[in-house]
Amino acid sequence: MNRVVPALSDALRHATRVRHEHLHELMAQAEPFASRERYRRYLRVQHAFLDCAAVYGSALDTILLEPLTWRRMALDRDLADLGASVAAA
Repeated sequence: MNRVVPALSDALRHATRVRHEHLHELMAQAEPFASRERYRRYLRVQHAFLDCAAVYGSALDTILLEPLTWRRMALDRDLADLGASVAAA
């Protein structure tokens, strides 16, 4: 009999559901898409978050690190498109 094993991201999402929903509420209150400056700030915060995750390096499975690396590259491109740097978030 084959068992379906949930993806690691699904397990993490489930385990952190309440906190994640709270973060979404806080983000909505900050209106990150209301202006270019707010969006820049949002991108910088996301970038800082990924920097924190990178600290764990080898402790994180490659399955997690690769998507985070691609996400960080996308953030860098978005910031560059907005003429912004990763300056202190």
